[in-house]
Amino acid sequence: YAFGGNNSAVVIADRDRVVAPRATERDTVVITGLGAVTAAGLGVPRLVETMRRNEVPFTPVSRFPLLACKSKLGGFVPHFTAAEVDRRIDFAALNEISRFAVAAGRLALDHAGLKVGRANGEQVGIAMGVCNGPCEMGHMDRVFGTAKYEADLNSFSNITANSTAGWVSTSLCLKGENISLGTGPHAGLQAMAWAFDALGEKRSQAILAMAADEVYAQTFYNYDGIGFLYAGEDEQCYRLHRDEAKRKVLGEGAAGLLMESATAAAARGATVYGEMLGYGLSMDAGQFDQQNLDAEGLTRAVELALKRSCLDAQDIGLIVWAPQGNRQDLKMLEVAGKLFPNVPLATTTFHTGYIESASILVTLAAALSALHDGPTLWPERTGLSELDARGLTERPRHVLALGSTDIGYNFAVAVRLPGKA
Repeated sequence: YAFGGNNSAVVIADRDRVVAPRATERDTVVITGLGAVTAAGLGVPRLVETMRRNEVPFTPVSRFPLLACKSKLGGFVPHFTAAEVDRRIDFAALNEISRFAVAAGRLALDHAGLKVGRANGEQVGIAMGVCNGPCEMGHMDRVFGTAKYEADLNSFSNITANSTAGWVSTSLCLKGENISLGTGPHAGLQAMAWAFDALGEKRSQAILAMAADEVYAQTFYNYDGIGFLYAGEDEQCYRLHRDEAKRKVLGEGAAGLLMESATAAAARGATVYGEMLGYGLSMDAGQFDQQNLDAEGLTRAVELALKRSCLDAQDIGLIVWAPQGNRQDLKMLEVAGKLFPNVPLATTTFHTGYIESASILVTLAAALSALHDGPTLWPERTGLSELDARGLTERPRHVLALGSTDIGYNFAVAVRLPGKA
């Protein structure tokens, strides 16, 4: 057992013990709820409206002092109150990243029309993607601010990697499957993959696939100091620069996709925004301190996702991605150009800032929401004319979500939209 109500158990048997095989029948997995907290405010519809107006809600750093930083802006979440989300939740007890995550989870559940309580709480779980995780500054100040380097238990419990998922599960009464996945950028896609398997194997009826990030002082200082942030005109007009190694404009927030077994969703008459068909994951081999710019690993992840989904490359009508705005994005463009020529690419990054673990889920949620009513998305702002001019002409049938990171993780998730193209 551990902080936030997390519990686990392991069964070990003799190596020659005969164990009955698991049932092989799988359930279909659907997406029934969409929630997001971004610099545009609360909710996916508000984000989509903001992007369709081509607004970029970047604001100057105000939560902490700028100590000789070159960068000044970020995609910071505006203040919100419990009354705007759920008066029953004590947001004052939460740290910032958990406030974002709990709000996004509540919005996703409300959007899905799923009420969670004692009767069904054990059948609803959470999978949380983690990059930097919660701010550690308060805990470290406590340790190094005392003569005997005394840790504070309450502070420590809030900086563990799984604490954000713990706060979400506690606040929203989610007593089912619970896991935190610390794969860094785009970890939200791995959360979807894990939820897909858990639901398909009927270990749960519904799971919130989530990711959350907070821009706190030490992260901003560190990224600025080592040259990972754009400054001046480049941060005011955030675009993709092929010649930049690692610069970006940071954003913060959270996203939650409520994923359900098709059986459970049908039983309560839920609206389906997409059906997850399959996924592919891969890991690049290479030096840990160098960017992974070879496209081979990402290509493998894409091919695996398509194979598991029983799709061909030409079935994909839209790619959602979360570019950083630098050289790391080139292998994404290489794979898209080779396997999916002329297919539109959609992202929210250049409107919200790069939300490290969550931007890809934010973009997928925004796309599923926008496409539920028609083929119109929002203006793209990559700065690459060949991409920005490549809009949708009709509502796609299949969407592929792609992510690839500096440290070598590659993700691909295939989703089928309901209805006819």
